[in-house]
Amino acid sequence: MEEIERKHWFPLLLLSTICVTYFVENFLRTAASALTPVLLVELGIDKGTMGLLISAYFLIYGIMQIPAGMFTDIFGPRRTILSFTALTVIGVFLFWVSYRLELLFAAQFIIGIGCSVFYINAVSIITHWFPLDRKATAIGILSASSGLGNFTSYMGFPLVNTLFGGWRNLYFIMAIILVANYAMNYVILKNSPEGNNIQVKSSRNLFSSFWEVVKDKRMYPFIIGYILLSFSWVFLTWMPQFLVDTKNFTYIEVGIVSSIGTIAAIPGCIAIGLISDKLKNRKRPQVFLYSL
Repeated sequence: MEEIERKHWFPLLLLSTICVTYFVENFLRTAASALTPVLLVELGIDKGTMGLLISAYFLIYGIMQIPAGMFTDIFGPRRTILSFTALTVIGVFLFWVSYRLELLFAAQFIIGIGCSVFYINAVSIITHWFPLDRKATAIGILSASSGLGNFTSYMGFPLVNTLFGGWRNLYFIMAIILVANYAMNYVILKNSPEGNNIQVKSSRNLFSSFWEVVKDKRMYPFIIGYILLSFSWVFLTWMPQFLVDTKNFTYIEVGIVSSIGTIAAIPGCIAIGLISDKLKNRKRPQVFLYSL
């Protein structure tokens, strides 16, 4: 393994395996939303309860973001990713076998915890393995895998449910991919190249760093912008059921419409990373994207 790590293409191998993880995690993120027309009937629940089921993932995911960054500094990205991905696997199989609302809630909650730490730790690994002029491109490729995962969920569930009369087969396939990918991550992931290891921080230094960030007014535009941007998830989350209720779309048609934005995100994420690296500027591409 040490010989492989010295190869110039090893960072690309490392990027590939974390892209697979992020692909599956984003499939899981949007699964409940894509399954809304099915689960409303299958579980016999109202839309308010369905909203709570979807939110079980996002609520704990949001709460976990601050600890996620701290875990990176305390344990390192590799150990954090492996530990929490194992938790994700447990949640995935629980969701797959569950036919009761309470168990689906528990599964969503476990998956939300498991997925919450991945992105920040994956970015940390990328920043240590890729040079400055390729960091944004690498992160763009990672982000593009999220669009592919969302697309697979929004388009895959309608197809599988229509062709095979059930959604669980696709969910099971994704569970198997995640298990195989866990083994890949166990073998391939490494925090940083030799001689450039991530420094472990004490808990005291971590909380000090946290308050420094909170007090830094330069962070406020990013925080506010990200909060506002996140409201788009409400639109995307309820689009499938909205189109069924108001436009009488079929489940397949709902999948097509819901997938348009996720498809655009795939080349878009890669392109903006390339542009950012080419211009050697992060601000202008970001301002341009926000204007869109």
